[in-house]
Amino acid sequence: MGHAIRQFGLRRGFVVLVASGMCLPAWAGGPIASSADHVDEGAHACAFYEHINATGKKLYLDGGRAFRYVGSAWNDKISSIQCGRNCSATTFQHRDYGGARSTWTGNILYVGDSWNDQISSIQVTCR
Repeated sequence: MGHAIRQFGLRRGFVVLVASGMCLPAWAGGPIASSADHVDEGAHACAFYEHINATGKKLYLDGGRAFRYVGSAWNDKISSIQCGRNCSATTFQHRDYGGARSTWTGNILYVGDSWNDQISSIQVTCR
């Protein structure tokens, strides 16, 4: 049905999501996705944000590009990710694609407690 999901306020690790006029509780500990688009759906890129809800400083990475190390300005500072429709971002806990990895698609308003401020290297793939 494509209903937009909106996030309202983070309070003591608890988030309230509103979808189709209904309030749905969700724990902030896990990833929170949204159907709202900040990166153009046709874009062959992903954007990485310093804070939840796609706010704060933004790092934009085109498809087919990668960072073996995001640099000291971005190391362990990413909290949300948005990718174009045909793109995905694989993130790694350590530089040189080491440690834990996770692949993200769409709009992730919060990467979850286990990934928040943990990302050190990135690969973006678009088809």
